[in-house]
Amino acid sequence: MERKPTFFSIAASSMLLFLQGRPLHASPIYRWVCDNGNPALSDRPLICDK
Repeated sequence: MERKPTFFSIAASSMLLFLQGRPLHASPIYRWVCDNGNPALSDRPLICDK
């Protein structure tokens, strides 16, 4: 005799599938002011070879 899935198991499976597609942590955002005085945002740090 097969057991029918309960509401809890269906809800838990749905939540696991939903969370798998989402990133677990956010990456840092780097912020600086460019040479022209404009604010800039990037996911990579500014590298200056001056």
